[in-house]
Parts: sequence; structure tokens; C-alpha cells
Amino acid sequence: MASSSRGGAYKTRSGLTSRPGQDHVQIGIDSGNDYDLDADIDGLSSQVSRLKQVAGAIHEEQNVQNGILSNLEETMEQARLGLSTTMKRLSRTIQGSKSNHLLYLLLFAVGVMAALWLLTKAYRIVRWVV
Repeated sequence: MASSSRGGAYKTRSGLTSRPGQDHVQIGIDSGNDYDLDADIDGLSSQVSRLKQVAGAIHEEQNVQNGILSNLEETMEQARLGLSTTMKRLSRTIQGSKSNHLLYLLLFAVGVMAALWLLTKAYRIVRWVV
């Protein structure tokens, strides 16, 4: 502890004093208060044990989530590569074909799907009315 500039002892709190010009600190514990140090130490020990368990659980959860994130990154990279390859193929197909056969095929497929959807809706309406 530091000494005061006036040359006297500097009191920090009850029981702790430092003397000017000395390298050691003297600690005194009042015996008037009934402290149960063993119970306090046991309580602190149990709290430290609980904190250690919580830290271990956090570490395990972190490892699990890191694994999940790694798998997600790999999956996203594979999907990106697959999409890139598909877009290149589609681009080459569109540029390579001089006619509009692919466009007509796509429009036909959309038309068939729309017709099936309308028939399904009409069937449900007729069934509901009857």
C-alpha cells in the first residue's frame, strides 16, 4: 500500500495499514466479528465449480455451432458452384441455339401448368357448389 505524503500511516480500511518507508503490509483481522471462513471458502469453491461447468458447456456449444457453420459454408459453396455451372450451361445453350425452340418449349410447359392449375381450381369450385 502507498503511504501518505504527510509521513503518517495510510489507512485503507479497518485492519489494513501501511507504514511509510517499509516494504511490507500488516493485516489485522478483528476477532470481534464471527466470520465463518471455512463456509465462505466452501461457498466460493462451489461457485467456481459451477462456473467451470458453465464454461465447459459454453465451449461444447461453441464447438457444435462451429461444426454446423462449417457444414453450412461447405453446402453453400457447393450450391454456388452448382448454380454457376448451370448458368454457364444455360448461357451456352441460349447463345448456341439460333432458333426459338427452347423458348417455345418453356412457354408450352408454363401453359400446361397454368391450364392444370385452372382445371384444378374449377373442379374444386364445382365440387363445392354441388
